[in-house]
Amino acid sequence: MGKLGRSGYGPNGYVPVNLLKALILQAWHSLSDEDLEEALRVRLDFMVITELEKVPDHTTLCRFRNLLIKVVALLSRIQASD
Repeated sequence: MGKLGRSGYGPNGYVPVNLLKALILQAWHSLSDEDLEEALRVRLDFMVITELEKVPDHTTLCRFRNLLIKVVALLSRIQASD
């Protein structure tokens, strides 16, 4: 997914594949962003599946989902133009 606009300063970001796993779990369990954040903190199965070293806050999860939506829309437009 590239650098995602990071400057290289500050703490390391999350592994995109692990965030995607979290969003899949969220959809399967019909969780809100806040509920997903809590589940990633307390549910062992969520911790093991996502392999996240630290729990992202609900805003990070929302931003990542919105980024995925934009990427999928862009790829759809590219495919449609071929």
